[in-house]
Amino acid sequence: MNTNRALSFSGALQLEQLPTYALIDPFFGEPPAWDCITDTAQTFDALADARAAVWERQIWVADSPKPLVSPHRLPYLVELNGARDPLIKQLCEYAQEEQMTSADNVASTEYRLGSFVQTSLPPALLMGRLQTMWAYRFGGAAPRYLRIADRRVMELLCHLLQPESIAAWLGPIARWHVLSRRGVWISASGILDETQFDENESLRRVESLSASALSTARLRPTPAEHLRIASSEAASRALLLWQRAGKVVDDSAHRAVWAGIETARTHSLSSPEDLAEFAWRWMANSNCAVQPPLREALEQRRNELRPLSEILDTLSAVAD
Repeated sequence: MNTNRALSFSGALQLEQLPTYALIDPFFGEPPAWDCITDTAQTFDALADARAAVWERQIWVADSPKPLVSPHRLPYLVELNGARDPLIKQLCEYAQEEQMTSADNVASTEYRLGSFVQTSLPPALLMGRLQTMWAYRFGGAAPRYLRIADRRVMELLCHLLQPESIAAWLGPIARWHVLSRRGVWISASGILDETQFDENESLRRVESLSASALSTARLRPTPAEHLRIASSEAASRALLLWQRAGKVVDDSAHRAVWAGIETARTHSLSSPEDLAEFAWRWMANSNCAVQPPLREALEQRRNELRPLSEILDTLSAVAD
């Protein structure tokens, strides 16, 4: 895919003069700088209030009666005081810190920050739109939770899918900004251009956006794209290994990682860990499967239950 048509890139976060929200992913817990006790919240309002007390901003939480995961682990919105809210700088700094910690292999880091959405859509409707977006389904299968608030997932999707698909999926969301793996901000746009309305047409703008919010927010991938979405965990792991090897996660890396995963499957590998271990090595050398030590490791993997990475470590220790 020609990502230049789908995304805009900038070293610093470039926000439009639109209502702005930080999208938080608490799947593995609250951001440390804004930690709070949410497990005891018995209602959606109590959950929002607990978070609002530490953020000192209006909080919007998912209120689905049948959430795909625990309500405490679902994304939530922090309503910012416009595009110049001083909290934005702090959020960007913490997101960069998450990025550097993970890339430098200092520790295992869960990504909670690094996503902003901009739209004049009323926040309650925006949260409703997001809930539909993260309920991913393909064909007649039951919906699965898609972690769209994890910035790595949105980056993968924007490189994988056609720009028209992303724009239709975002719909009334004017801009979706994420910090990419290489440390630059990327932005995807929805199908509605809010710049077509002037300041005196705010009511018509909101009415148009609200009507769009009620339209479908389902991704419509091709069968091939669906298979890749199903392998997104492996792709994210492979790109992190690639980065930790000192490589740049650019457009070519995004294209190569899927080819590496598909090649890994031809060697009877299936777990996300094994697919990732093979894929990043294949990205560096497409002949790696017929060369030591990976050749020997693949032979052993067919007869053992150990992960491919563990077998490679053993072979490396023996060689030393």
